[in-house]
Amino acid sequence: YVALGVSVGVLASLRALIPDAVIPALLVGTALLVVFALTRSPEDDRPGGPLVDTAATALGVLYPAFLAGAAVALREADLLGMEAFWLTMTTLVGVWASDTGAYAAGRAFGKRKLFPRVSPNKTWEGAMGGVVSAIAFAALAKVTVLSGVFTWGDVAVIGLCCGAASQLGDLAESQLKRAAGVKDSGTWIPGHGGMLDRIDAAVIAVALVAAYAEAVRGWIA
Repeated sequence: YVALGVSVGVLASLRALIPDAVIPALLVGTALLVVFALTRSPEDDRPGGPLVDTAATALGVLYPAFLAGAAVALREADLLGMEAFWLTMTTLVGVWASDTGAYAAGRAFGKRKLFPRVSPNKTWEGAMGGVVSAIAFAALAKVTVLSGVFTWGDVAVIGLCCGAASQLGDLAESQLKRAAGVKDSGTWIPGHGGMLDRIDAAVIAVALVAAYAEAVRGWIA
C-alpha cells in the first residue's frame, strides 16, 4: 500500500518537528492497514497476499522512515549553537569513515568471513577496521568541532554506533534484498544499488545515537 506507507512514513521521519502528529498517524495508519487487508480484490490469489502487503507497508514505515527520522531528531537536539549540527555530522561522517575503513582493512587483511550467507565479501578483519576507523574519526571530531559538552564517553558511544551498528544495518539490508530476490533496493541511484543501499548503515547508526542522546544524555526532548 504505497500511498499509505509513504504518507505515514513522511510523518514518522519528521516526528521531531511534528511530534503531536505521529502517534495519531500511526494509529490511523494501522487501522487503515487492517481495512485495506479486508478489502483486497478477490482476484489477488497470491499466498498470504494481504499479510505480505500489510507487513511490507508497516516495515516501510518503521524502516527506514522512522529510523531515518532520528537524523532530524539529532539535528533538533537541545544543544547550544552549532553543537546539534556537529553531532549530526559526526554521526553521518562516522558511518562513511566506518565504511571506508572496513573496505580498506578487508582488502588488506580480510581472511575470515563475517556473514558469508548474506554478504560473501565482508570479513571480520574488515569489520574491525570499520569500528576502529569510526572511533578514530569520532575522537578527531572531539578535539576539533565537538564542544566540551561531549565527553569521551559520548565519543566512544558515537564511534561504536557508527562502526558496529552501521555494519549490522548494511548486512540487514542485504538480507532483505536476498529475501525479496532482488539485486538492488531501487533505481534512484543507478549503479549504487538504490537509495536504501546508500543509507542502510546510517539509519541504524543515527537511531542508536539519538536513543543514547535522549535516554542517557537528555539532549532530545
